[in-house]
Amino acid sequence: MPALVYPLMVEQGADFTLSIPVLNASAQPVSVNGWGVAGQIRATLYDATVLHELDLTPSGSTVILHIPGGISAAWAWQSGRYDVELTSPGGDISRLVEGPVLVRPNVTR
Repeated sequence: MPALVYPLMVEQGADFTLSIPVLNASAQPVSVNGWGVAGQIRATLYDATVLHELDLTPSGSTVILHIPGGISAAWAWQSGRYDVELTSPGGDISRLVEGPVLVRPNVTR
């Protein structure tokens, strides 16, 4: 199944949590317990610098993405690109979700 394209809008300084469902080609839930999961945010698709390593937790048939407000409060950048990849116990890698990241700056500090 192709990766879901999902834009992230992060409110700087506020906790951000997203629950991403994991489905097979028949749109049935897939258990990802014991799977590897990794994700990054970069300024552009081809940028060598990682702006942020995503905090990801596989749980049942979902992957939980969490960005604490204390982390995003320190970000000096306002946009980027991200993706999340799953690695099955057999070593197969698939992209779960990808898209742009927009950081909405906070005024209250």
